[in-house]
Amino acid sequence: MKRTAILALTVLTLAFAGAAYADASQLIPSFHWTYRSLGVLAQNGLINENVEPGKSAYTPEQAAAMVVMAVKKAERDITKLGAEELAALRQLAAAYKDSFEAAGYDYDAVRCDIEICAMRAGLPDEAAAESLTPRAQALAEEAAQAVNEFTFDLYKATAAGAAGENIFLSPYSVSTALAMTYAGARGVTEAEMADVLHFAPDVHAGMGALINSINAAPEEAATVRTANAIWPAKGEKILPEFAQTVRRDYRAGLTQLDYAKRPESARKTINKWVEEQTAGKITDIIPGGALGKDTKMVLTNAVYFKAAWQEEFKAEDTAERPFWITPEKSADVMTMRRRSKELNYAKLDNAQMIEMPYKDGRFSMLVLLPDKDSSVEALEASMDASSLAQWSAAMRPADVEIFMPKFKQESSYDLSATLAALGMPSAFDAGTADFSGVTGNRDMAISGVLHKTFVEVSEEGTEAAAATAVIVMRASLAPQERVIFNADRPFVYIIRDNATGAALFIGRYAHP
Repeated sequence: MKRTAILALTVLTLAFAGAAYADASQLIPSFHWTYRSLGVLAQNGLINENVEPGKSAYTPEQAAAMVVMAVKKAERDITKLGAEELAALRQLAAAYKDSFEAAGYDYDAVRCDIEICAMRAGLPDEAAAESLTPRAQALAEEAAQAVNEFTFDLYKATAAGAAGENIFLSPYSVSTALAMTYAGARGVTEAEMADVLHFAPDVHAGMGALINSINAAPEEAATVRTANAIWPAKGEKILPEFAQTVRRDYRAGLTQLDYAKRPESARKTINKWVEEQTAGKITDIIPGGALGKDTKMVLTNAVYFKAAWQEEFKAEDTAERPFWITPEKSADVMTMRRRSKELNYAKLDNAQMIEMPYKDGRFSMLVLLPDKDSSVEALEASMDASSLAQWSAAMRPADVEIFMPKFKQESSYDLSATLAALGMPSAFDAGTADFSGVTGNRDMAISGVLHKTFVEVSEEGTEAAAATAVIVMRASLAPQERVIFNADRPFVYIIRDNATGAALFIGRYAHP
């Protein structure tokens, strides 16, 4: 079996020892750019060699081995990876693609690990440029449409069992985590998941393009990132096709954990990863006792978003105002206020809708407020991906005075029963689940889809985070009149990526 980058370090010493005996014709020319790039890695301690152009002499296979060494060291200490080191790694990996295979390494795994390191270091994803191509944009928009359709299915199913309660979900996160799981689904399980999640045939390329596009958002627009990871049980044999799909399209790292002997250590490792990816906003997504000897794999997604309003609210305009939980019952809540003379607005049947853009306009919050003689439940019943598109198209610039509660909330869900009820029960049934595309065996079923979210809306902007863990066990013209948009009663809100149309988060604010 071909060795992967994860197992490659044991051969590095032997690889370098062979340099003295290599045929001179096989060596990289002494003043080749390769030595300058390797020197960059050496200067920051990513490789142990003393590289000096004109004096050093390595074969292409040895250069490939040093790239592997550098990646592994960066994984252990991500502070060693800067923009210059990342550029050197990418350049070397691209130039010596054939040499990785000749030396016994998995080239695709190495490239994926480089990009995962880049993401952890907060450096630009190489795939960001691809997100600008027409083909990638079309794939991203197709995936966004699937996410949006699933968004309202999941929201309505969740809302049905949470009357009068606050809700905040990231169906985008749930869909991404389940899309990775879907890569290993077969038969009835595959068909059910595709139907519930509205997946197109090229879902993995589409989700990859969508993730790349969102992660490529400029820093001046928002801090936004999506990260994925897969945690198979120690000794579990993963099929190459599955591993390649999740690495290539989802930039997911694969790390084996010992669930049988060290379940608490495994739980802490996954929870720490989620906490790091969400800037500390999502903690303990996997509770104690959730993992054990029968755990075969955990698949995780984390999404983090922080952006300032294009027009901030002034703190001095924030004051206690009544929020009407029901037509008869109110509670005082700190309410922000501002006037915008050109804010996108639409008057709908029995509701109002505004779009509050964040800086640079890449992302927006859509707020849907039912009329006083209607209800949030009636509004929710009319919502779906198609209606949202129609309502968005109907928006026009208006002079709007906004009253908006200032709030923070955290939510936790186990979505297993909800997803099964939506139409994918076989994935959770040990007797019928078929995830043979993961290992080649039909011995896996989903035991839990855990989802945690955080959101804070303030005068400056919005901070939101979400994480999903799939646990797999063994078996226009502005109107002349000013519009008053007073969100003093339950409303629905959506954080949307305007470049692809994808709804990243959706929530209901029902009470303080």
